[in-house]
Amino acid sequence: MRVGLIGPVSARSGAVSLRLGGLKQRAVFALLALNAGRVVPLDRFVDELWPEEPPARATLGLQSYVSRLRRELAAAAAADPEVPQLLTRPPGWQLDLDPALVDVSRFEDLVDRARHTSGAEAAALLAEARRLWCGEPLADLQALSFARAEAVRLTELRLDADELALEAALVAGDAEAAVIAGSRFVAENPFRERGWRAFALGLYRTGRQSEALAAVARLRRTLADELGLDLSPETAAIESGMLRHDPALTFAPRPDPVAAQPSAAQPSAAQPSAAQPSAAQPADDRLLGRDAALAAVDQAVSRACSGRGSLLLLEASAGAGKTTLLRAVAERTTAAGGHAVAGSGVGIGAMPALWPWVTIVRAVAALLPDDGALATGGAAGQALTLMRSGGPAGADRSQTQLFRGVVDLLLAARAGGPLAVVLDDLQWVDPDSRTLLALAVDELVEHGVLFAVAVRTEEPGTEEVAATLRGVRRDAVVRVPLPGLAAGDVAEILHRLSGSAPDTEVAAAVHRRTLGNPFFVGEVVRLLVSEHRLHPAAVDEALPTEVEEVLRRRLERLPQQTVALLTVVALAGPIGVDTLATVSGLDADAVLDACESALLAELLVEHGPGFALRHDLIRQTLERGVSQARRVRLHARLADALRARSALSDRSALSDRSALAPEEIVAVARHLVLAEPAVGPAAVPYLAAAADDAMNRNCYREAERFLDQALDLASRAPDREEGARLAGTVRGRMSVVRTWSGQQPAATVLDDTEPDLDESPAGWVNIRLTRALTGRYAEAVEAAEHALTVARAPAAVAAAHFVAGWGQCVRGRLDESDRHFRAFEAIGGLQVPAVGVAAAGYAALVAHCRGDDATADRHETRARVRAGTNPAVVMEADLYAAWLRAMRGDADGCRAWAAACAAAADLGPLYGIHAEMLLAWADAALGDPGGARRCDQAYDRFAASGVLMFAPFYLLLRAEAHALAGHAGRAAALVAESAARSAELGDVCRVPRLLRLAEDRVQTSRKP
Repeated sequence: MRVGLIGPVSARSGAVSLRLGGLKQRAVFALLALNAGRVVPLDRFVDELWPEEPPARATLGLQSYVSRLRRELAAAAAADPEVPQLLTRPPGWQLDLDPALVDVSRFEDLVDRARHTSGAEAAALLAEARRLWCGEPLADLQALSFARAEAVRLTELRLDADELALEAALVAGDAEAAVIAGSRFVAENPFRERGWRAFALGLYRTGRQSEALAAVARLRRTLADELGLDLSPETAAIESGMLRHDPALTFAPRPDPVAAQPSAAQPSAAQPSAAQPSAAQPADDRLLGRDAALAAVDQAVSRACSGRGSLLLLEASAGAGKTTLLRAVAERTTAAGGHAVAGSGVGIGAMPALWPWVTIVRAVAALLPDDGALATGGAAGQALTLMRSGGPAGADRSQTQLFRGVVDLLLAARAGGPLAVVLDDLQWVDPDSRTLLALAVDELVEHGVLFAVAVRTEEPGTEEVAATLRGVRRDAVVRVPLPGLAAGDVAEILHRLSGSAPDTEVAAAVHRRTLGNPFFVGEVVRLLVSEHRLHPAAVDEALPTEVEEVLRRRLERLPQQTVALLTVVALAGPIGVDTLATVSGLDADAVLDACESALLAELLVEHGPGFALRHDLIRQTLERGVSQARRVRLHARLADALRARSALSDRSALSDRSALAPEEIVAVARHLVLAEPAVGPAAVPYLAAAADDAMNRNCYREAERFLDQALDLASRAPDREEGARLAGTVRGRMSVVRTWSGQQPAATVLDDTEPDLDESPAGWVNIRLTRALTGRYAEAVEAAEHALTVARAPAAVAAAHFVAGWGQCVRGRLDESDRHFRAFEAIGGLQVPAVGVAAAGYAALVAHCRGDDATADRHETRARVRAGTNPAVVMEADLYAAWLRAMRGDADGCRAWAAACAAAADLGPLYGIHAEMLLAWADAALGDPGGARRCDQAYDRFAASGVLMFAPFYLLLRAEAHALAGHAGRAAALVAESAARSAELGDVCRVPRLLRLAEDRVQTSRKP
């Protein structure tokens, strides 16, 4: 595409002329073309199109012109891929066009090249430049001041080119051409001495000496009569030389000093001028005045590259530039040949546990080639599996394996080069994330990993952060200085944002009122520039006490629709375009158009496929401007938008909750909690779903937090019956959480309420199994088989078959159990790893008890494959393997698998209790004389937990241990106790080997 500005504004793609619209739209295009390849700020457009007071809808109108131009360019691009794009580049727009395709730029380039050559070559360049003129520059935009100024500048440059052409002709030896062109030139431009000199020299060299002297005399009279000036020394010298017949005049004139410079009449619109700040600012504009901080960063990066890591701590108030410096840490590490991974707290409210580390682990995995993280095996691979699946991961208690895995992943990434781990807004992250940070720092700084964290002071959470950091090794912490900017730095920011020479009084006023806070400085200056009030008195008005008033006034200049969308982003956090469209009722294109104003005003930034606010202070300002009633409605609409999107994305979902990712479940729950006045306790099922997700990852503290919130909401439900129903489903889950986290014995789980099977199959399984641990196996089987009499979705049917199969296994009804587990597998199972592993594990036990050990081995292999590298699920598979070995009498195998399960017992205390019992039996079976005593102790702890499942089985293992120790009477008593417990609980041991042992003990006890 070629653009013409010398003449009426035009653009052509091939043989087709683009339709550039009316006066203001053509002016927008002209400004973009004059600055092709560079950003033109929004304020410049407003100033040029509305030089007086701009209308309230100026920005909206400007966006409309840009949108129309984009459509025209897009239509032309269909036939010509070389047609440029019109890009949004804060703080304005950029035409992505090679300047050489704009006639003005081409003209300037030709003239500049001609200045640096001479003779025929210069003449040819200038002739080509002259052919570009086809009328007055920007002829159809002369109603606008910038177009008039540009036309004057270009006309002046054209006259310079004409004079250069006269001189080039003389140098080339074509004095006659210089005379012919010079005669015309001086007639049209009687005050241009340089042209007169060339004309006179041409006359002199063609032998017309008297005419040459007459030409100089005519110039003298014109200057004296019209301007009251004398001849310049250069012209007077030429006249004197003519009178002396100076031989030097027969040669080419020396280059005129004036000729080497462009005319100073007007600055080029294609170059930054005093009235137009440069679009291409240095990358570190926002790091002005941060020399000391950057020095600390550079030193830390250098040390890290040489193998000595550290923790850079940035503590300062909002707006001090912490995030910008963290970005500098990442950029400098990358520039040194390394990598940077980042996570952040979120100021809007809840997020899943360990979420900052989820993003970090995902980024680390991308650094390791061919899934190298999994190749590392062990804890590292397990951590990757948990974290990469999304949502909370790991256990609530020590989480040793998970944390070990994250540290191993970071260590593997550091092996490939320098590594920086960056955490922003540490005051908002959860306690587990802070703990993991402290552990990682203590271990990894010695391996050269660089950590950088930012903490906003005077915010809730800072005391907790300080407590965490006090536990970090002191020699690793480097506090980065972040004082307020100096007055000189403020003056430089003023210069760069306004494009004018800094006024020292204005700079001093801004510095005084902002205390040098970089964010505040930038916001105040932007506001005053946009209001054309850059003077000291206006500074005091712009910033009474807080930057909030400045932000409000900047927001008032934006279109109303844009501010409405910004408010949604403030309440939602980072948000996709589709969700914004749903909440606002606009289509996606309208959302993009409306957000563009905020992007250009640098209030909004692009965030993946959507947007986020540039700074949390903007969020706070917007939130304070929303009434409570409107806020409630917006949160309700945000929740609806997320639920609707999930339903559209998965038509086969049982419910919208089952189609949401863990972070989306938390987001919906949060919005519904805040929308409670309008939607009532609608958040309860989502809080319960979030708890289910946390429980599936053994994250008990997070699960309990969600459930506490759900119970509180249920207690406030206007409909008491509904509130009681909701509270019942939550209390059941709470019992599960407290049981499996070791907070209460399983025997206390007597609540009859449970999650709905269709809505939450995993939650239903959890509560059914936990309640059945107290001996209610028949009830679990009855509930499951009843559930199977109703048509349900596959996941619900699989859940019911699993519970029925599990219950019949414990009851010793092996054929029925086998039938249900086969049905479970035929359906495809329940897509919850722990349930799939449990189904295969119990099926293996059933197969052994039925005398089919080959099938038992196949089931055990299936359980191991399903467990993958998830540490919590691997722990369960280890327990099933240990049970199977104990049933077979394989003490060595039982000990190995039970020890593996016990090593991970912090992930599930009840599993540790089972493992301890199996380890004690294995010791006894292997000849340890203290094994029988430890069996008794382990069984006592098992009984104290309230868990009754497999009590008869464990009593028989104890009996065997005492028999091996020579305690025949004690063994017989335990066999009798096992039989009594079976009759009481309905828990029947069908292990062939142990049944034979029981019969032997009975026969022995009957002998006289």
